[in-house]
Amino acid sequence: MEKNMSSRSRGILHILLAAFGFAMMSFFVKLSGDLPVMEKAFFRNLVACFVSLFMVIRSGEGIRIHEGCLLALLARSTVGSIGIFANFWAISNMAIADANMLNKLSPFAAIVMSIFILKERPGLFDIVTVIMAFIGAAFIIKPSAGIASLPALVGVLGGVAAGTAYTFVYSPVCAVSRS
Repeated sequence: MEKNMSSRSRGILHILLAAFGFAMMSFFVKLSGDLPVMEKAFFRNLVACFVSLFMVIRSGEGIRIHEGCLLALLARSTVGSIGIFANFWAISNMAIADANMLNKLSPFAAIVMSIFILKERPGLFDIVTVIMAFIGAAFIIKPSAGIASLPALVGVLGGVAAGTAYTFVYSPVCAVSRS
């Protein structure tokens, strides 16, 4: 990457690369065919484990679980796993674009879950965008095809679980300031 690239341009590039990476992950999950969802999730997480391990070793900080964080970490890993399993199952059982769109409900689910986990009060804009996102999800996957179909409901579960996991990242119990 070019050294004189502005941080804004670098951020845009990273967003595009992440979007491309997630699109390719979905493509390969769909392409993997009839493999069990657990097997797909295992190999996806195995790659993520090696990347994370490399980053931890490179940072030199090691892995520490701060006092009082274990419950929040277990909750995050549980709902995150549910999100991955649900997303991969939805990708395998419905149109890839629809499954990915349902998974993109996660930021809106994070707004809702921040009420319960972080004790935040959403503003009017937040409430309106959440309502619009869920209405949009209903229209994008074609209500005539059955919003209540099992793959669609599992796809929504995947997005909501991912949003919940993202919310646990900022859990006040584990808020640790870096000096």
